[in-house]
Amino acid sequence: MIGAAMGGEKFEWPAGCYVNNSQFQNVMMAMPSTIDATGVHYTDVKGTATEMADIEASYKHLQAMRDEVISLGVLPAVSEWKKYNPNL
Repeated sequence: MIGAAMGGEKFEWPAGCYVNNSQFQNVMMAMPSTIDATGVHYTDVKGTATEMADIEASYKHLQAMRDEVISLGVLPAVSEWKKYNPNL
């Protein structure tokens, strides 16, 4: 992964990345992705109805954990994230 990000051969396996799209908002989760010298590029998740239900349940769990960490003051509110990192 690090070698791919530094310009080596592309890494084309699922990897944890920041996701903010129409399906999943403001979470870190594994996605079908490619890592290369230009960054992490992920694609939408596709699966059976059962697989998609499992992924949706996992996403809900990630949202709850994110919101708990925010409520504890460890992370800022999602609305402030771009202030700290404009790439999000």
